[in-house]
Amino acid sequence: MNIRKFDKLKVKVEGGYDYTPCLNAALDEIRIRGGIVEIPKGEFSIGSINRNDLSNVTVVGAGKRKTRIKKLKVRGHVFTINDCDNFVLKDMSIDCANTVFEGGVWYGGMRNSLVKNVEVMNSDNTSIVIAGEGISGGSRKAYNNQVINCKVYGQRRYHPTGKSPFIAGDGALRTIFKGCVVVDCKGDAYDSDNAPFSKFINCKAINNGERSSFCAFWSEGEQEVQNHYVTWENCYAENYSSAFGISEKVKGTILSSKAVNCQKAVSGLNNKYRILIKGFKAYECGEGIEVNETQGIFSFTNCATLEGVITQGSVAKNAFSNYSLKFNTYHPTYIESCEFDKQVYISYGDTGSRNIILKDVTLINTAIRYYHANNTRLSIENCQFINSFISGNYIKRNIIKNSIFKDSTSSLIAISDGRENHTTFENCEFNGFKSVAINAKPVGRNNKYTNIRD
Repeated sequence: MNIRKFDKLKVKVEGGYDYTPCLNAALDEIRIRGGIVEIPKGEFSIGSINRNDLSNVTVVGAGKRKTRIKKLKVRGHVFTINDCDNFVLKDMSIDCANTVFEGGVWYGGMRNSLVKNVEVMNSDNTSIVIAGEGISGGSRKAYNNQVINCKVYGQRRYHPTGKSPFIAGDGALRTIFKGCVVVDCKGDAYDSDNAPFSKFINCKAINNGERSSFCAFWSEGEQEVQNHYVTWENCYAENYSSAFGISEKVKGTILSSKAVNCQKAVSGLNNKYRILIKGFKAYECGEGIEVNETQGIFSFTNCATLEGVITQGSVAKNAFSNYSLKFNTYHPTYIESCEFDKQVYISYGDTGSRNIILKDVTLINTAIRYYHANNTRLSIENCQFINSFISGNYIKRNIIKNSIFKDSTSSLIAISDGRENHTTFENCEFNGFKSVAINAKPVGRNNKYTNIRD
């Protein structure tokens, strides 16, 4: 069904014609039996399509930049589709430059539905929204919806009235965003807000020019929802205040992702549950927090697991147990097979995780630090300290095993703590160092010392 069939219904408006009646007529024709409505190549002005009777219907254009929808200056989204199953919108561009509010696509209470190959430009305060409920409310909850290969440019506003360019929220379950791109938009680029089992796969957020003060990939949810998991896989953030932010009761997993020129790579902000980060790379991050005592490139208020994390070109430290007095936990933070080029702060006043475990970690020209960590345990195993050292002011216990310290121009342990037996070295190798300890009384077993410096 092609909307050109209903050309006689178009309405003359300033600068052209309003095709909203044509599209609604085509949808009315097939809404009961289902089917496909085609919007052909060309430019079509449309106001707002607001429907809840389009199950098993597909609206398809001729492709991005081929079918061009120009939003008229009216309230509402171009497509507001609620409480339908198996609805598909694909292959078109939507330009919302004339809109006074809202934007491109709103799915509310939808199930097993899809937005694919859709480009939304210049929205006012929303672009593509997957909401748990229909726009007028109701008990039906959204699940199993997908947004694939979509792109949003230049969204103009965010809070207090707007939303992220891509968002799943209000209890929407199992939403997938895949192959999506955000460029130069206001606000957090992607958001999972009380949307359990959201997944973001191969998605990018890029901000050109001045760094965005927002987060590229944000998630939150204070509701008591069991198994509130959110996953990011192979995602990319450039030039944001935070690349990834995880808050409240979200159980976040970040896999094979990258942050470039962001102030913070990953922030756990009052996160109640463990954050898992694997295969992550942070390049040239930290600008603006170099001298901040309570922030870091990686920063958590609760426990986390980091595996295969690499930082390069960093200009600020990492703060794996961040300094929020609201949280502390004895659940361990695991840091394994990582490489860091700036300081690793593992505790500040016993906040965050009080049990830090480093294994197979490489530190280059930097240090592990802590401050007043009287209840914190630090365990280090199979690590390499290359011109790097450990420094701190009181800790419950340091245990260093099977590690190598080499090419250090300073003392390896600089601790303002004269108590005995609080630091133990076992099966470690020291090659090229000034001294093992200052103001500390470490206990050593089966260690090897060579090339002591003057």
